[in-house]
Amino acid sequence: MTSRVDAPCQIWGGTYTGNGYPVIRRGHLTILARRQVFETHHGEILEGQIVMDTCGHRGCVEPTHLYAGTQSDRMRAFIATGQFDGGHLDRQPTYEERARGERIHTAKLTDEDIPFIRERARMGEKHGEIAKDYGVSRPAISYAVRGVTWTHIPDLIPKA
Repeated sequence: MTSRVDAPCQIWGGTYTGNGYPVIRRGHLTILARRQVFETHHGEILEGQIVMDTCGHRGCVEPTHLYAGTQSDRMRAFIATGQFDGGHLDRQPTYEERARGERIHTAKLTDEDIPFIRERARMGEKHGEIAKDYGVSRPAISYAVRGVTWTHIPDLIPKA
């Protein structure tokens, strides 16, 4: 197992399972993203093994934090590191740690675009015209302007 304690967690920017694990599509299958990352960087996962992490963060897909082991190994690690609380085995990413805005891998807009988009809309430009300039749908612009999405981005000029 190669592990670098000093390497920061790489938090998954895509979809998560209901219990907080990153997932990816492989053809018609949905698999845990850390399995894909592990196989890409470390090779095949043997039958009966699962991918675990050295950092204790469900959303982490940093290759140097991942290693293969058995479920028994996982339970021993949880108990040894104090992550086992009798029910909830490790923490889920916090709201701040989850990917949003341009950190979402499918985003076409950037964090820098949003204040300008909002200002153009405030000046009366139609959402459809703005959408064409950025190569996105009209609803994507409308949601950004109304603050339904991109809520973490402040306006250039505060709303009056």
